[in-house]
Amino acid sequence: IAQVREIQREASFRPLEGRKRIVIVCGAELLREEASNAVLKLLEEPPAHLQFLLTTGRQEQVLPTILSRCQPVRLDRPTADEVADALVRRKGLGEGPARLLARLSGGSYPESVRLMDRDLMARRAEALEFLRAVARLSVAKLQDGIESASAGNNRERVVELLDVLALWFRDVLVLRTMPGERNRLVNIDQAEPLVRFAEAYPGLNVEQAVAHLTEARADILSNVSPGLVLTTLAFRLHRLLQTAAAA
Repeated sequence: IAQVREIQREASFRPLEGRKRIVIVCGAELLREEASNAVLKLLEEPPAHLQFLLTTGRQEQVLPTILSRCQPVRLDRPTADEVADALVRRKGLGEGPARLLARLSGGSYPESVRLMDRDLMARRAEALEFLRAVARLSVAKLQDGIESASAGNNRERVVELLDVLALWFRDVLVLRTMPGERNRLVNIDQAEPLVRFAEAYPGLNVEQAVAHLTEARADILSNVSPGLVLTTLAFRLHRLLQTAAAA
């Protein structure tokens, strides 16, 4: 409410330069009732020199009386390629890590920056080590990988690992269906290992592998034990890889 009152005070002043003063309210759904009512008064009788821009990702949570006085403008999320380009320019990331972060963030630049701070590249290395252990059914390495991924019952970390694995299998499908378009790979910096993996398992049922990962992700979010989920997933993926290698 203090911020809204400051806007009310500023609204009485005419712009020093230009014809308009622009007020941007970020996260309009976060306005409490008192603040919403104060904004509403400004919207009902705005000074001629004042223009409001209210942003929200949850329009249904904005006070209906405020919505009724606004002209909605939908802004779609940037593409994953645009987010990746921004990460390269602003954060100095390489193309490979930038693409991975952009895909995992679902096209959200702030989310990609958050994931960058979580060292997602280390998570990918962990995920690929887990996949290698699955392929060989190396019990010792699998146990180490499962214990590491599920340490502290950190469900967010396990979900990230599963998401990274899903993107790996997605890239295998890209190589299989569009072999001449490696630029479409998310893990573009891992193109050669991806090619070797795809060649080693030519009959791999990628859709089934992703389905197993999706089920595992849902189980993690439903509070199933991470260790149990990863163990079950490991044996399911191993059977798929064994069948594919023998095809």
